[in-house]
Amino acid sequence: MLTKATLVEKIERAINDAWSLAEDEVLDPDADPRGQDTEVEYARSQLRPLLREMGLDEELRMLDTGWGPDGELGLKRKFARNPNGDWNYCSILDVMDEVLTRVKLRLGEGDDATPDVPDMPDQPAEPLHLDPVVDAEALTIVARNFYGLREFRFRADGVSLIVGANGAGKTTALLVLKLLRVALERGLSEAIAVVLDGGHGLRHRDAPPDEPVELSIELDDLRWVLVLGALTPGADPSGGESLHAGEREVFRRDALGTLRHGERQLRANGRLGLRTLLDSQVKEPAVEQMAACIGSMSVMHDLDLHALRGGSNTAHATRLSSHGENAITMLRAWWQRKPDRHRYTFVLTGLQAAFPRLIEDLDFVEAGNTLVARVFRPGRELAEPLRNEANGVIAMLVLLASLAAADDGGVVAIDEPETALHPYAVRTFARFAERAARQRKLRVILATHSTVLLDVFDAQPERVHVLEPQLSPSPTPLTKLKNPEWLRQFRLGELYADGELGNNDLEIVP
Repeated sequence: MLTKATLVEKIERAINDAWSLAEDEVLDPDADPRGQDTEVEYARSQLRPLLREMGLDEELRMLDTGWGPDGELGLKRKFARNPNGDWNYCSILDVMDEVLTRVKLRLGEGDDATPDVPDMPDQPAEPLHLDPVVDAEALTIVARNFYGLREFRFRADGVSLIVGANGAGKTTALLVLKLLRVALERGLSEAIAVVLDGGHGLRHRDAPPDEPVELSIELDDLRWVLVLGALTPGADPSGGESLHAGEREVFRRDALGTLRHGERQLRANGRLGLRTLLDSQVKEPAVEQMAACIGSMSVMHDLDLHALRGGSNTAHATRLSSHGENAITMLRAWWQRKPDRHRYTFVLTGLQAAFPRLIEDLDFVEAGNTLVARVFRPGRELAEPLRNEANGVIAMLVLLASLAAADDGGVVAIDEPETALHPYAVRTFARFAERAARQRKLRVILATHSTVLLDVFDAQPERVHVLEPQLSPSPTPLTKLKNPEWLRQFRLGELYADGELGNNDLEIVP
C-alpha cells in the first residue's frame, strides 16, 4: 500500500511531466498532445480519491471546477496565446499545482497518520458526458437477410451501445464488420471460412427467395454493396459487388468475377472488387476511401485470457487479434516505437485508473518466440508476472489495447466488454472509450448486457440502440422506442434489468 506522501510524489511527477509536454507543444504546434492528456488524466485519477480520503472538500471542488463541466481535459487546451503573442499556461495544470500544494501543507501538519490509501474509491465514478464526435464521414452499416439479421441498419458515431435479448443478433452484427475486413484482406471465401466457420445457415430463415443476402457500407455519399451468393464448395461466394459515389457508379463486379470500372474490365480472381482495383493501382479516391474505412474495422470478441496469461507470440505485432492473445506483443511494440508510445501510455493510464494503487508500470520478458509481461506494483521493488493477475485486470488490458490500436477515424466494435470487470472498471473503460472516440474520431460500438454500462448513458439515451428481431430496420435508438420524458425518470440499467429494454417489448410509453 502507498503512503499518502508517496502518492503525492507520483502525482507531482505526472503533473511535472504534463508541464514539460505542454512546453513541447508550444514549441512545436504539430506535437502530439495525447501524452500530455494521459499524464493529467492519471494525476487526476489519483488526486480525487486522495482528496476525498483526506476530507479536503474545498480542494476537491477546486479540482472539479477547474476540470470543467465537460468532464474531460481533452475538451480544453492547457495553454492559450494572448493578443500580444505571449503564451500563457492555464487551466487544469495550474489548478492541480495549487491543490497539490494544499495537500502537502496538510500532510506537513500530520495528516498522514493513516498511511494507507484505499484500494478502490468509495464514491461512484463521475458521470460520463458523451459529446458527439465531429467527423466528415457519416458511417452506416447495413446487413440484410444475414443469419439472424433480417434488416440491420446502424449509424456509427462516437461511442454507442447495442443492447438486446439473447439471440437478438448483437454478436452477429459485430461479426459483419470482421467479415468485411477479412474479406478485403484475404478474399471472401477465406473470410467466410475464418469468421463464420464456413457460413452454414448464413441466409435468414424468413428471407423471401428473391431477396439476396446483402452487406453494405455507406460513407458520406459513398455506398458499397456486397451480395453473398450460394455457398458452393470451390465456387466464389460473391453474388456481386458495387460501389457508387452519389449517382455515379464507380465499379461493378458480377457473380462470375468480372469487374467493370469505367471503360476498363478486370478479373477479380476471388478478390473483392475493392481489393482488385487497389492492387491494380488505379487512382480512384472513392475506392481508396471505402477500402480505408473497411480496413480500419476491428472487432473484439471471446477474449482469450487464458492464452494471454501464457504470453504472446513475438511474431504477431502487426494487428491486435480479435481475441486479444497478442496484446502483450502489441504493447511492447508500442513502447519501443516513439511514434506509438502514446498507445502504450493510454493502456497503462487506463489500467492505473481502473485499478488504483495496483499497477505502476509493466515490463516484458522474452523467451524464445514467447513474450510475457510483468507488473510493477507501487512501493515494491520486484515485478510480478501478469499471469498472476485477476481476469478483470487482463481483460481491461486487452480492452484498452483495442482502443489504443485503432487508427484515427477507425471503427472499434467490442462484444460484451463488461465480462470479468468490476463495475468501477466498467465505468472507467467507458470514460476512456469516450475520450478515444472524441480525440481520435473513433467509432466505438459496444454490444452489451451490462446495467452498469447502460447507466453511464443515462444522460444520452439516444446513444443506446435496441436490437429487436421484430423491428425492421433494427437496431432502433432507445429514444424512438420510449418517450424521452419517461426515460428521464429511471436509470437505464434498471430498465434493462426489469425487462423494459431489449425484451421484445415494442410499446412506446406515453
